[in-house]
Amino acid sequence: MGKCVICGKKGLFLKTDANGRCAACAEASRVEETKKEEIENADFESYYSNILQLLRKVQEPIKLGVDPIAALGLIPIFQERLEMCNTIQSQLNNQKHKNRLFKKLVNNISYRDEFSKRHGRGTLNEWEISVFADPITNKYTLEKIVEDINKQINSYKFKWNKAIKSINDSASFQKTIEAIPSVEIMLSETVYAKKPVSELEELVKYSNITSKTSFDRIGSFVVVDTETTGLSSTRDNIIELAAIKFEDWIPVAKFHTLINPKKHIPDDASAVNGITDEMVAEAPTFSQIIESLMDFVGKFSLVGHNLPFDLKFLYRYGYDFTTEKRRYFDTCEIAKKTLKKPKMKWDKEYGEYVINDNYDYDIEDYKLATLCDYYGIRDNTFAHRALSDALATGLLFKKLAQDKID
Repeated sequence: MGKCVICGKKGLFLKTDANGRCAACAEASRVEETKKEEIENADFESYYSNILQLLRKVQEPIKLGVDPIAALGLIPIFQERLEMCNTIQSQLNNQKHKNRLFKKLVNNISYRDEFSKRHGRGTLNEWEISVFADPITNKYTLEKIVEDINKQINSYKFKWNKAIKSINDSASFQKTIEAIPSVEIMLSETVYAKKPVSELEELVKYSNITSKTSFDRIGSFVVVDTETTGLSSTRDNIIELAAIKFEDWIPVAKFHTLINPKKHIPDDASAVNGITDEMVAEAPTFSQIIESLMDFVGKFSLVGHNLPFDLKFLYRYGYDFTTEKRRYFDTCEIAKKTLKKPKMKWDKEYGEYVINDNYDYDIEDYKLATLCDYYGIRDNTFAHRALSDALATGLLFKKLAQDKID
C-alpha cells in the first residue's frame, strides 16, 4: 500500500514518486519550487543590477573645471563614489548569490581573439573590466574573477581619493594666492615704443646659485609670469601679467591684470591658458600698466621659470627693466644645474629613445609642473594661470636655493 510522505494519503493503488510524494503533492512541490526559483532569480537579478548601476555611476567622469575653490563643492560627490566602491566590493562577497553570480559572470566574458580565449584573458562586457583565468588550471573561479574586479574598483577608489586630495591641495594653494595683498594698478596714457629683443643678450646676464651664495641675500625678489597669444615676442602679445614680490622668502604683495592685445586671441592660445577675447575686452593695454609695474618691481631682482621668455615680451612692448641694476634668476636653468634628468637610449623594438634605467635621475624634465611635483609645491591637476605660476615659481626658487646652498 502506498503512502504520501507529505499529505499522508494511503491507497492500494496510490502511486508515489521517488521522493514518496503523491501526484498532487509532487505537483504542488514543483509549483512551490518553481515559484521559489523565480523569486530567488528575481532577487539575484535585482542584486546584480544594483551592482552594475553602482559601477556605472562610479565610472562616470567628473569634470573638475579650472577653479579649485569652486571644486571644493565636488568633494561630497567623490566621497559618495568611494562609498559606492565599498558597497560594490561588499556585495561581491554576498554568499547568498555566490553560485548565480559566478554563472552570470562567466557567461558575460568575451574575448578579443582566439589567442585571448585559449589563454583565459577575457573582458566582462557589462563591467568593462578585464578578467583572467587561473594561470595554472586555465579555468575561471569566482574568487579569481572577484579579485580582478576588486583591483579595478580599487583603482577607482585611488582615483577618487587622489581627486579629493588634489582639490584640497589646490584650493589651499589658491587661498594662499588670494591672501597675498594686491597693489592698486594705476593706468597711464604714456606711450612706450617697442624695443628690439636682440638687445637683451648684451643687457641681461643670468645669475646662478652655488654653495657659496648667501641664502638670505637672494630672498627678496619679484617673480614675473606672462600668458601670451603665442611664442614669438615679435609677433605675439601679452594677455596676462602677474608679479609677486617676495621679501625674506615670504610673498608680501601681488600685481595682476589681464592685458588687452587689441587683436583676436588665437583659439590654440585660449586652449592653453583659458583666456578669451571676451575676458580681455575691458582690460588695459600693456602700455597703460607699465609705469605701475615699474613702481612695483623697483630695484628688486627678477625671477621666472624660463625667464628669458617673459623678459623678451616685457622688453619688446616697452618695459625697460635694465635701467636699474638688478640680478636675474631663471629657475629652469638653476634646476638644470641642481637636478638630474634621465639618460636616454635607443630602443629598437619601439623605434624611439627611452629612459636608460642604468643611470639614476631626479626628474624627467624641467617643466614647472614637473618641478612642483618633485618638491611638493602645488598640485598640478587644475589649469594654472599667471598668478598661480608666479607663486609656484617663487616657492620653487626657494627650494632650489636650499638644495644648492645646503
